[in-house]
Amino acid sequence: MASCLGIYFSENFVKYAKLVIDNGNNVRLDHYGTRIARGGKRDIIDNIIEETSSKSIPVVTNIESENMIDVSIFDQAQESKYSPDIMKMEFETWCETNQKTPDKYSYVYKLSDYRTSENKHNGVLCIASKDEIEKSSQLNDIKAVGVYPSKLLYSDLPPEEVQSYIIVNLDETLTIETVINRKMFDFKSYDIGMNKILEEFQYKLGTYQKAYTACKQLNVYTEGESNNDKELEQIAEPILQDILRKIASVVTSNKDTISRVYITGIGTVFNNIDILLTEYLEMKTEILKPKFLQDTIDVRSVSEMLETTSAMVMAYAYVMKKNAFLNYLGDTEKEKKNNSISAFFGKFKDVSFKKTKKEKSKEDISNNKKDINETKDIKKVIPNFEMPIIHSNVVLNTVTVLATFAVLLFVAYAAFSGVYTTTTNKLIADVQTKILNLNAETTKVNSDITYVNQNTKSYTEINEDVDMLLSQIESGQIGKISTYNVAAFLQKIIKV
Repeated sequence: MASCLGIYFSENFVKYAKLVIDNGNNVRLDHYGTRIARGGKRDIIDNIIEETSSKSIPVVTNIESENMIDVSIFDQAQESKYSPDIMKMEFETWCETNQKTPDKYSYVYKLSDYRTSENKHNGVLCIASKDEIEKSSQLNDIKAVGVYPSKLLYSDLPPEEVQSYIIVNLDETLTIETVINRKMFDFKSYDIGMNKILEEFQYKLGTYQKAYTACKQLNVYTEGESNNDKELEQIAEPILQDILRKIASVVTSNKDTISRVYITGIGTVFNNIDILLTEYLEMKTEILKPKFLQDTIDVRSVSEMLETTSAMVMAYAYVMKKNAFLNYLGDTEKEKKNNSISAFFGKFKDVSFKKTKKEKSKEDISNNKKDINETKDIKKVIPNFEMPIIHSNVVLNTVTVLATFAVLLFVAYAAFSGVYTTTTNKLIADVQTKILNLNAETTKVNSDITYVNQNTKSYTEINEDVDMLLSQIESGQIGKISTYNVAAFLQKIIKV
């Protein structure tokens, strides 16, 4: 049976979950747990590995310190498959802005399949230093097979019958993902989150453990008097109000397309947090329960399970072979593949030469003659060289490999040429169409200019006639001549 252990690290927590797939391809949660850990985590890792019996199974994890950047690219770039180059440019821009060396950092990204009203595709770019990736993947004596940005993996966890929804990850920092037809539409990250509440609680209560326990005891939605600590309630309320406003802003923008809100992360430990969101958002809100978890009557057990969703989601992505493009260690796998290809071609770099019996006998004869005549002066030595014999199978293998490589190179070149030619021709056709449209518009503009000029001339003549009539009226010339001039003037106006 396939299995995987997910270990999620944050500044103050270590969460773990081991998933097992049975012969019927059903996923089962085998072990889970949450540990509060500030500082060194080496002993905790060893304990988790031993507790879950995971020394010989794949282990996946996350990076504590990664940068998540909300991005958007134009629809044309997404359709024409330029998005990898655009995301690379976004990465290099971030490195330049933050004075980082690109070679020392790595990135993964996820883009929406849907267009926004601005004809763009939203997405998120995750950046981490290669040293941090290496450090995170080395779990004491075990090397992790995957390092993921776990916050981007939740979209597939809700039940299959629900198609469009919003996932609110109320963790140490808040993230909100909008999902339409079970595909990401938008992703937003914020600086605010549970970390601020826990720090304020810790300052009052003295330890992080007490702060975490206090969150579990805090009831955030009551209809009457509550048993909450009033001071803790006053600390949490303004922060929760700010969080609620941010969630409401996203929900309001997508209210016509989504049917439900799911909440996950540390914030789910608050009592009645789902009821508070339901009332505030006027939309059904549930705590996210991964679709593969079995129903259980033990509410406390379910609550403890759901605290480890951040670890479960990484293990689920690995065992179900989903979101492999979000694995920071993907480049390492490519390097291994390249090394195996090099090893294959390296088999043919050396050609061995084998001596024949004929060569050997001649050497023996030459040595015997040398022993007999070693006291004589040798005036002339005629060297005797034999061409080495190369086995036909070595030649055949070498030629076959070279021919195969040449064919593959030709096919790749032909494919690239075809794509390049098609793309270029399409771009040229688009440019020509736009030039024709521009010329047509230019002709219309020129026609309008000519029309305006002609009418300007007519209006100028009319203005001169008006001045003349005004002068005649002022001088008392109001006879037949004036009447005739006024009639002629009116006729000009009618014609214009």
